[in-house]
Formats: sequence, structure tokens, C-alpha cells
Amino acid sequence: MTPPLESEPDIPVILFSVLKLRNWSNIFFFLLFLGGCSPTATNLQNDPSVHYDKTDSGKLGDPNYTPPSGSGKLGGGKKENIPPILPKSKVSEDPNPEALKYFMEGQLYINQGNYTLASVELQNALLIDKNVSTIHLSLADCYWMLKKPDLSIFHMRNAIAIEPENQNIKELLAKRFLALKQLNEAEKVYLQLSVENPNSVKYILSLAELARLQNNLEDAISFYKQAHNVNPKELSYLETAAELALQLRNESITIELMQKLILLNPSNLNYIKKMINISLAFGNKDKTIWSLKKMLEVTGYSIEAMNQLGILYFDNDQPDSSIAVFTNVLDEDPKDQTALHYLTLIYDEMGNFFKAEEYARNLIIHHSDNPTGFSDLALLYLNHNEINKAIEILLPASKQFQSNYLIQFLTGLVLNQTDNKISAIPFYERALVLSPDSRNAMHNLAILYDSIKSWTQSDSLYKILISTDTTDAQAFNNFAYSLVERNDQLKFALELSRKAVQLVPESAPYLDTMGWILFRIGNNTMALDYIKQSIEIENDNAIVLEHLGDVYKANNNISGAKIYWKKAFNIDPGNEELEKKLSAP
Repeated sequence: MTPPLESEPDIPVILFSVLKLRNWSNIFFFLLFLGGCSPTATNLQNDPSVHYDKTDSGKLGDPNYTPPSGSGKLGGGKKENIPPILPKSKVSEDPNPEALKYFMEGQLYINQGNYTLASVELQNALLIDKNVSTIHLSLADCYWMLKKPDLSIFHMRNAIAIEPENQNIKELLAKRFLALKQLNEAEKVYLQLSVENPNSVKYILSLAELARLQNNLEDAISFYKQAHNVNPKELSYLETAAELALQLRNESITIELMQKLILLNPSNLNYIKKMINISLAFGNKDKTIWSLKKMLEVTGYSIEAMNQLGILYFDNDQPDSSIAVFTNVLDEDPKDQTALHYLTLIYDEMGNFFKAEEYARNLIIHHSDNPTGFSDLALLYLNHNEINKAIEILLPASKQFQSNYLIQFLTGLVLNQTDNKISAIPFYERALVLSPDSRNAMHNLAILYDSIKSWTQSDSLYKILISTDTTDAQAFNNFAYSLVERNDQLKFALELSRKAVQLVPESAPYLDTMGWILFRIGNNTMALDYIKQSIEIENDNAIVLEHLGDVYKANNNISGAKIYWKKAFNIDPGNEELEKKLSAP
């Protein structure tokens, strides 16, 4: 049963005399004899987006073509230029020959570019026989050229109702919707086509592109994966899907697709390298390790790749695997800097001081012109509180590597831990020159200036620290504590301290600073509350315990004060100030 047709809005119709022919196959041969036919029907089976070949009206079926207004004169058209129609243009085997007469007149007007008169003739044909898809399609093209897209779509839908299995008409309809930027409607047509043709990739790809146009990347990814399932040999669909997943920052889907590409084409180094970069970007160390192993399978042994693998094992807290890889590298090249450096770090973390020291010294021996071995060995000594040994390494190294930030900073750090703190200042300052944004250097130098009462310099550094990073709780706290200890700008110190506590509410030192400032401005009640909170978090800090004792004394609770002073003295027995407080009546 033929699907019902839609009714077109009322349009004036002109009726002419008719030519009697038996059926639409006769029509087909008759038009061949004349030398032409319906523009739409000519090329539908070849390219649904093109309906004319050699005239200006050849752009008729192009959805991207902006049509002119209809014009032209009756007559003047050459019948021999009328293209042939398709034989299967009507469901019935016995069409009305009267309709043919108007259809032919309509084709003549189309050939002349007079789409207005052509549309009238084609309407007349439909009044007589509305079940001919070719008439609907020709009329649809006329309306398209006349810039009446709604009527064009109307007749295309009727053509589909007559020939529901004609894929070409549906494709053309989808393209028309695209030209009109009616993406949802185009999507509906392509969805129908994909259901009717489950093994056809082109409709799935059209849906994928439509999804991309609408910025619906998740659906686009799904369609590209579906296209690959239909055509498993075409890997470009998975590549595109992976790129879209990467745009969405969807780690699981991106890595899943890249891993699948590698498994399908294991010798493709581009896939492997891309997988390495992607997994590194996402911080997925396991997949990066997997990718590097795949690369080694393709490229064979490579010290560079092995070192990368060893570093990944190290970063992934797999020391045994990392040691195995780096040891293998040293078997190939006993002087390899990367392997020696990381073996120093690994064995230090594992608590094997002598192994770590051995690799660090080998690094210095084989690469005496490189600061890495010197800084590695100095850090090893620092980690084990061997300050003098660290100084022995760093002092000559600081002269040799004056332009190396880490060497200069470490030299300042170890000297700061000696009795001669002032000697550390030029090294910290040089480190800051080499790396002006180093917050570590600024923090350490500010604390050092503070300790020697060079407050102009320390305040300057603290101001830089808090202005360049409003989340640096340590800077806010240290600045506040420096001010309260010299009893200077207490209101400002309170603001700084409050900011530090807001940033890190559970920090014992920060709570103590807040309490100590409140104590200094005379708010003993709140001071007691903050310092007690500090001790609840950390009860072995001599300074905080002493502060609590001082607050108790201010509240005339001498016995309570001495309890906490004594606790503080037990932790810091050399503190003369505490000793005086305890001995006082």
C-alpha cells in the first residue's frame, strides 16, 4: 500500500490538453526520443546532490547553491537538451497520460530556467496523478530554485512516501536540510538511512559529522566507533574518535581507543608515541609504561627508551623494577648519567646509604663537568644529617658551577645550618639571581634575614611572597610571626595570621601564631583557645608549650603555667629562658 501523501497549500493551477500514452515506460522511451527528461530523475541514482550537467541549472540539486529568482520565456527551449527520466518513477504500472503532458511542459520550462511556469505545469500534473515520485522531485527542485525551501521539502517527503526504499531521495533530503542548517532534521534522515542500511559506513559517518557540527563530541565518538565496527580495516575512524575524546579530556576513552589502535597495528610507532604523550599528559603512569614496552618491542633495545622506562617505574613507586632497568642500562653503558642519578635517588629512598653514595660518586667521577653528581651527593649527606660532608662537596662545587641554581641554593642551605648563618646569604642571593621566581630561596632567605634581625630585607621578601601567591599559607604565617615577635604592626600581623589559618585550618604552628598575636594584643581568652587547639594537634613543640604557659601566667594561673613550661623544658632542656621561668616564685 502506498503511504499517504501530504497535502500542499492551495496554489493556482492551469490545465492544458493532454497527450495519451499507455504507461510510464512509454513515457521514458518517448522522452528519450525527444532527447531528455526530468532533471532530478536523471542523476538521482548517481549523485543525489547534482541534477543538471551542462547548463547553468546544473547547480539545481546542490544544497549549497543559492538559487536565482525564476525567469524565462515560453518557447526557446531545445527539446533535444531535455535529459531522460528514470523508468521506475511511479508505483502504478498504468499512469495517467494527461499528467505526462503537464510534466513534459514543466520540463521544457525548467530547461529554459523558468521555474515559476515549470512549477505551475508540474502542479497540474500532480492534480491528475499525485502518485508519481518524479513529478514531486521535479517540483521540489523548482521550489528550491525559487527559494521556497518549505515547499521543496514538502514534495521531497511526498516522493519518499511514494518510494520509501529510494535511498537517493533520502540522501538528497538530508543534504537539503544541511543546506538549510536544519541539522536535527538532517540527523533524523541519516538515522533512518543508517537503520535501513546497517552495513553502510557513509550514513554513520554523516551522523558523526553532524554530531561534530553540533559540538556533540560524545555522540560523534560513538558513531566513529560504530563506523569502525562496520569496517574494521579502516583505522582512521578510531583515530578521529581518539582525537575527539582527547578534546573532551576523557582519559579512559582516549587511552582505550589509542590502546586498541596499537593492538590492531602494533608496528605503528606513531600510535605508540602518541599513546606515550597522551598517557603522560593524563599522568597515567601504568599506560605510559605499557606503551614504552610496546615501543621497545618495535624498535628493539634503546638506552633512551630504557631510561624513560626506568624513570616511569621510579615515579610509579616501583623501585625494584626501576633498579632492574637502570642496572641493565649500566651494563650497556657504565657511565650513563641518567641511570647513575636515579640509582642514587632510589637507593637513598630505600635507606641504602652506601649504595646511593657509590652511584653518586661514580656520577662525579665520570661526569665531573656536570653539577648533578655533586648536588646528588650533597643532598644524600643532608638527608643523613652529615652537614660537614655536604659542605665539603658544595663549597668547591659552588665555585665550579656558579651559574647552577641548585648548587648555589644547597650551599646556602647547608651553611645556614651552621653557626655562621651570615655566610649563607650570598649563596641564597645568587640562587635568587639565577632563579628570581624561586619561592624556596625567598622563603629560606627571608627566615635567615629575620633570624639576624635584618627586618627590612625579610619584610621585602615576605611581601613579594604573599603578593605573588595568595595561597602561600607559610608566607602569611611567617610574616605574621616575625611581626609579633618584634611587637610590630600587630593588627596587620593578625590579618596575616587569620589568612594563614583560613588556608590551612588544622596547622598547629599557624594556630599558635594566631593565639600568640591575640595574647600580645590582650585577648587572653581567645589566645588560650587557639593555643590549646594547636597543642591538641601537635603536643611536642617546645615553643607552643611555652606560649601556653605564658598565657596561663597572664591569667594568674601560675601552677598551670609551670606545668607547660616544664613540658617545654623537657623538650628543650638548654633553653635558659624557660629555666628562669621555672625557677621564678
